[in-house]
Amino acid sequence: MKTSTAASSNLSVPEFHFWQQCLVGGIVVSILVLGQLLVPIWIIVLCLIAVPIAIIILRNDLYTLIAYIGIIIAVKLRAKQDEVSFIDVIAGILFTGILFSQFFQKKIFQNKQIVSHPLLYWVLGFAVWAFGIGLIHVVQGDTGFLSLYREFLTFSPLLFIPFLFNGLIEKDIKILLRFLLLLWLVEEVASVLLIKQSVQSVIFVYETGRANFDVIRSSVSIFLFLIFASVKSQRKYQKYYIIGILISIMGLGLTFNRTGYVLTLLLIPFLIITTPKSQRSSALKVLFIVVSIVLVIGGIAYFVFPTLHLIIRWSFAKFLTSSNVKADASIYNRYVEWRYVWKQILANPITGMGFAGQFKDYVWIVGYTINSFYTHSGVLGILLKSGIVGLMLISTAYIGFFILGIKLVFPELLSDIEKSFARFGVFVIILITLHSLTLNPLMHREILWYLGLVWAFFIYFEKKLIVRSKKISP
Repeated sequence: MKTSTAASSNLSVPEFHFWQQCLVGGIVVSILVLGQLLVPIWIIVLCLIAVPIAIIILRNDLYTLIAYIGIIIAVKLRAKQDEVSFIDVIAGILFTGILFSQFFQKKIFQNKQIVSHPLLYWVLGFAVWAFGIGLIHVVQGDTGFLSLYREFLTFSPLLFIPFLFNGLIEKDIKILLRFLLLLWLVEEVASVLLIKQSVQSVIFVYETGRANFDVIRSSVSIFLFLIFASVKSQRKYQKYYIIGILISIMGLGLTFNRTGYVLTLLLIPFLIITTPKSQRSSALKVLFIVVSIVLVIGGIAYFVFPTLHLIIRWSFAKFLTSSNVKADASIYNRYVEWRYVWKQILANPITGMGFAGQFKDYVWIVGYTINSFYTHSGVLGILLKSGIVGLMLISTAYIGFFILGIKLVFPELLSDIEKSFARFGVFVIILITLHSLTLNPLMHREILWYLGLVWAFFIYFEKKLIVRSKKISP
């Protein structure tokens, strides 16, 4: 009876104060839209109409979370370059209004805890600090409010996803996992279907053409499917996981990202080594099948298709230049970029420039200077935006969740699938950390939502562990 009551209360909020939520959402939307000045009046009207409709549809945390992740994937909400997308901003405004209305609903009328874990206070502190410093620079005229707000939205998965996930019950989480598995596969298939466009772009436009724009999704998918395929309770789905791994390998190839190639190959052996002994033989079997299929099909395709033959030879030659800074334009350009961003960091070492902070960058490849929001380094990116204070705040949360994930890999009170997912989360954090050597995750929302989801699952598993420990304690 208790379970059914919990489920029904989650699916329809017991005290749904519709007009109060609409009022809060409308006020937040109005402030955000009016504060940006550049937004036409029809967009203001559209947002105000959309808020009450969205609140009715998305009043369940599961639907809101699925819609939020869907928008991240579909709209590609990234703040990697200078341009500002109105689609990005409007989608962000709507979701900010809806989420503030949900904060209002949960805190005022249901008296629920908004921040679900102490480590999230450090994340919230970082967001407030970087936004506040950025707002000062907006007032001073150094940057625009649109850029500031957009970078806050880019960071938002680390706040919004744990908040929404906290309201889910077990039934919702199973639905969410099915949605995520389907989403990953759909994205990878879409990447494969765009292979012709990607190949043409990567050959004729240096290295900017990619069918797969998400540089870590394929690696994440490979880790997830490989881990799940080795769990005893999931072995009946093993052939589907193998298909998922094969599609993900194709997606990884289409990123044309050397860092992704190296890190995936580097981490898979460690993933096998850390697999429990009872699951290791199954993991090795799956890996052997995958490698055999890749070698056979890849070998045939290499000799049958001349275009693929040329691409592989070109990619391999390009990969070999990575060890020679003078021979590789991309790597050398990043060294030049890091020198310039470091100069800006030294000008504001404590506070940073805030969200939307910029630095003068000499783009060595094309030979001119630009004002850039983005740097190819996670640590330098954090220091640029938030200084030493921000680095300490976000590092505390990041390291804290990493340690929490390691602790969740071993408890006997968690099931095999739960511990496997915790291990998967630890590898996702390691992957993002290593990727941050050559890109800035802080500016990639399609990367941060993986991190936010992993943190949310860690919090969920920790709560389950506490509850189960209390049940068996005398």
